[in-house]
Amino acid sequence: MPTILDQIRRVSREGDQGYFPAARLISDGVRLSNSIDDFLDIHQQNTHANLLGKLAIVGAILSAERSSKLFLNPSNIYNKIDMANCEDTWIIKFVRMQ
Repeated sequence: MPTILDQIRRVSREGDQGYFPAARLISDGVRLSNSIDDFLDIHQQNTHANLLGKLAIVGAILSAERSSKLFLNPSNIYNKIDMANCEDTWIIKFVRMQ
């Protein structure tokens, strides 16, 4: 699986210049903010930091989704959600809504 840095190098015309300082800025400063969203809003003029922050958010969401009871491996077309296994998830309440 390619890393964020690999992807930036692949698509960026400027290589990884500017991204290392932005990564350091996020690493050093995000703990002082209420959330990553607040941090990115404060640093909205820093396009490198915003791209890295948003990529990190996507990575965290995808990682959490892979460990979810609702995750279906897209490489297996025969997978289906086991509703008995999802009894304690939000999906049951959602399906029951009318």
